[in-house]
Amino acid sequence: ETSAAEGAEVSTAGSGRTNTQKALTAKYYSPEAMSNDEILPQYTPLNMMLKVNGTGCIKDDETHVYHAYVGEKPGTLTVTYGETSCTLPVTVGSSQPFDDTKGHWAESYITELYYAGTLQGSEKNGKLYYRPDASMTRQEFIVAMMRYLGTDLSAYASVQLPFDDSGSIASWAKSAMQAAYQLGYLTGSKTNGKLLAKPGSTISRQEAMVILSRTLPESTVSADDLEKRFSDADKVAKWARAPLAQMLQAGIISGSNGKLNPTGKVTRAQVAKMLYQLQQQ
Repeated sequence: ETSAAEGAEVSTAGSGRTNTQKALTAKYYSPEAMSNDEILPQYTPLNMMLKVNGTGCIKDDETHVYHAYVGEKPGTLTVTYGETSCTLPVTVGSSQPFDDTKGHWAESYITELYYAGTLQGSEKNGKLYYRPDASMTRQEFIVAMMRYLGTDLSAYASVQLPFDDSGSIASWAKSAMQAAYQLGYLTGSKTNGKLLAKPGSTISRQEAMVILSRTLPESTVSADDLEKRFSDADKVAKWARAPLAQMLQAGIISGSNGKLNPTGKVTRAQVAKMLYQLQQQ
């Protein structure tokens, strides 16, 4: 898969029209391209010819994704349509975007969701890190979940949050929290008579599982299955028993060594696996 370098000019032609988009960064994983935080209109795949460093690319006729390999170095991408041709500088690197997930048990889940736009990392010294074994805050979790759901967050910009600690929600997470609340995924918790979202607090495994279960169809599965499968089922909070049983039945969670560890901190890797499993439903 190839990506256009920032600052390049990309021209596409079709249906008698030629469109040029400057400063475009595009990954050819779907018939959509991201530019300036806006999604370009879906297009009809064109009968184009693509070459990387002069070598033709292989096209998947079902997905219309072009595959090419030029090695760990800069190269050129040439797009030809009819008599129109455009050459762009590209750099093709490892298919593993994160420097700290190679060989990790959740590597495949993390990589898949990164390219789907669900998970993001942080950059340091030119390298991208995911921190798979680090914990996740409640607002980080909500942002990742709403990306997974593909929710149009702008539609919830006017939603008023009822939480007493709404002012502590980070600006980058506010729209996701508004949407999650309006859609019924985020309900908050009562502490000393106050309704709190606790956006900066670390989210526990059972809290994450309960929130994710709200994206599933309703189920009448018995919570008794938890006792049959996990030796620490008695540690699951009463309000989390039915949702966790539903997640278990759906195959989204499986525990580890016969335990659920419901009150433990959920890791970024575990979140990646749960979101990936949800994607398979």
